[in-house]
Amino acid sequence: MKKMMVALVVLVALASGSAYAQRPGGGGGNPAQRKEMILKNLKDSVQLSDDKANKVADILEETSSKRREIFQDQSSDRDAKMAKMKELQEESNKKVKAILSEEEYVRYETYQKNQMGRMMRPGGGRGPRQQPQR
Repeated sequence: MKKMMVALVVLVALASGSAYAQRPGGGGGNPAQRKEMILKNLKDSVQLSDDKANKVADILEETSSKRREIFQDQSSDRDAKMAKMKELQEESNKKVKAILSEEEYVRYETYQKNQMGRMMRPGGGRGPRQQPQR
């Protein structure tokens, strides 16, 4: 059960950063494009004001940057990395929760779960793969 929870935290962490950053056609684009995509998603799906969307996007970008550092750290073993990822995600969620109202945070959690579901699909959330034409 504990391993399943850690795996879920890692998936949510990956979804919260990379899923926000992905354009529909794949590829994350440059940092400015990624932030614009995050802002659009937060405004549309979570129904946040510009101010709150910007604050949450900044938190998500910071979390994503720290996540990359954890993945690139060759000195840590897998379990240590997963523990750091879990702690990082909890810290990120606390920061986001402090900004959003209760109702907004519920929508944010739902949005994150949907993003995780997209990442679990074949193609990593980019939609179904098309068969080559013959």
